[in-house]
Amino acid sequence: MPRIVRFRDLEPTWTTKQAKEPGFMRWLVTWVGGPAGHINTNPGTAIESTECAVGMMYLPRGQRQAGKHTHGVTEIYVILQGELEGFDASAHPHRAGPLDCTYIPVGCPHGVRNTGMEDVILLWVHDGIERNGSAVYYPDDHAFIDAPTISVVRHADLEPDWSGPGAREPGTM
Repeated sequence: MPRIVRFRDLEPTWTTKQAKEPGFMRWLVTWVGGPAGHINTNPGTAIESTECAVGMMYLPRGQRQAGKHTHGVTEIYVILQGELEGFDASAHPHRAGPLDCTYIPVGCPHGVRNTGMEDVILLWVHDGIERNGSAVYYPDDHAFIDAPTISVVRHADLEPDWSGPGAREPGTM
């Protein structure tokens, strides 16, 4: 049975590492999250899943995540507003703006900072569920060896696919 979870019914949470400290402030909501003991910032309101998690992060101007961290799941960000810089073990920054997508493989040390003039709003998707507290945080100067890297898919580089039946016809475009 389809179910709708409305944003207005979700409560922002400030429980991620250092989320209430100046310089690292951010909040999260979850539309789809894991069962008790797993990442789900809105239990009872969010849809409970054992397959994936979906939410939103709000990262005010001038703020960043605390250090690099890793997950046991793939993480995808789709930036809806603002500009951010992602950093991973490669030491090469990755910039992303509205409708760009970052792909963060399992075990990829990563973090983001808001580098624009407005607050960042992004959707995050996990391809599995993760237990609370299982993300591992590292100091900024931690050296990583043979770690996967972030990939960025830029909206400006995408082309629409018009190959489907009726794709160019009014009413089915």
